[in-house]
Amino acid sequence: MSVSVSRSALNLLKAYLGTGLLAVPFAVSCAGLWLGMVFIGVLTFLSNHTMKLLVRMALHTHRTRGEGSLLHRTDGDSSADTTLQSLVYEDLGEAACGQCGRSLASWAKLLTNVGIVVGYMIFVGDTFLSMIQVARYPAPRNSTDAVLDPVVLSGSGGGSEGMRFNLLLLGLVPLCGGLGMLKTMKKLSFVSILGNISIIVAIIVVMYSSSAYVVKHGPAPNLVSANPGLLPEFFGIALFSFALHGVVLEIILPMEKVEERAYSVMDGVAFSVGIIYCAFGGLGYVAFGDSVQASILDNMPEHTPAERTVKVGTCFAMGACIALSLPLFNFAIFRAIEDALGWASESISPGQAVQNRPGDVAYSLIESSTHGGEGLRVPHLVPGRSSYNTQRTSSCYKRTRVPLLRVFIVCCLVFVAMLLGKLFGDIIGFVGAFTMSTVAFIFPAYYFIRIMWNEQTTTLWDKFLAVSIFVGGFGAMIISTFMAVKKVAHDV
Repeated sequence: MSVSVSRSALNLLKAYLGTGLLAVPFAVSCAGLWLGMVFIGVLTFLSNHTMKLLVRMALHTHRTRGEGSLLHRTDGDSSADTTLQSLVYEDLGEAACGQCGRSLASWAKLLTNVGIVVGYMIFVGDTFLSMIQVARYPAPRNSTDAVLDPVVLSGSGGGSEGMRFNLLLLGLVPLCGGLGMLKTMKKLSFVSILGNISIIVAIIVVMYSSSAYVVKHGPAPNLVSANPGLLPEFFGIALFSFALHGVVLEIILPMEKVEERAYSVMDGVAFSVGIIYCAFGGLGYVAFGDSVQASILDNMPEHTPAERTVKVGTCFAMGACIALSLPLFNFAIFRAIEDALGWASESISPGQAVQNRPGDVAYSLIESSTHGGEGLRVPHLVPGRSSYNTQRTSSCYKRTRVPLLRVFIVCCLVFVAMLLGKLFGDIIGFVGAFTMSTVAFIFPAYYFIRIMWNEQTTTLWDKFLAVSIFVGGFGAMIISTFMAVKKVAHDV
């Protein structure tokens, strides 16, 4: 089923404007005001270019190899349009490097989703904790009171130094564990609407608060124009908001007249996003300077009852939507691990929807409505035949092992989030530097070199850009990952 050009453009814009936007002012504070603005523009161009490379390779592969070239699919529809629309990121990895390329792409996306889930869990815990503190709960006096204001178990006797555990994160175990038992995420379709509304409200509220703060107090003192030494840190944090490469094919390929309109739509959306990010990040840094937090929601004023009400409402909306979106990311993690263990046939039914989105809150649910509620289809995996006695012997084990595995995975993710404490900025910096730079720059450029290098339509400029992005992305990944790990180790 084709999607209108305007709907595709809107879906792409929604995918860009995820919760990573809240960290853009912090990223600008790392690089400096003007250098941050310049490199937001550079990241916008490069990210958009590599996404266009993915679309170009998908169209080329569809034209030159036809049906069944890449796909091991049994969705029952053999039309050419459906085959094009069913191409995903992993298919290009297989086209470039065979089964090894598909596996590497799958594992890169898995690691990205794990990092996103841990970072978002920390964000949820910190956001609800901030909301409780703004609502003026008393400071904890003992272990029971600490449940209400859970900055507890400090390695220095309750102070701000040392290890800290946010007990609110324990509430995510029944939420994510229970929703993880669902066989399809379509029942959470309302999260898409709530997520879009919440991020729009957050953008408006934060920009209004920042503008009002600048008007009342003037620009923050000691603003830095350029800080090249922290560019690697800026790269990791800012890239978290640009890496939607894992799902761009699902957004663009179903579009009407995709070969004629795809690139212009992507350029227009990227230009708009660059302006939004520059305005949002620059204004936030000008207002709060070096005190800007990893989530700018923490910088919202709370001096009057009205300001506290607005902050509590915004924090609650964002925290609740991110918490409800966690099962979507968990679902992709479950699928990858169950596939690796050979258990996929026990938890997947024909036509079941898969939601696998590394950057935006519930984008896949937006797409599921685009495709008539079907979502992204999964191959019909047929379990191997076994004897009746074997089935009776192992039926109880098979019924329980997948749910238990999912609960175990959720508990491990929550434990890691609690262990890392208040490191939202550090986590998204590491995920952006390590996995997202790979998915967004290194792999697309390498796929292009492997698939399109000898094609007549490939110009010298295309080759130069592909090689430059591959080499530069690899170097930036190494340096940024090293600095991100160093910062995490220091802050822990």
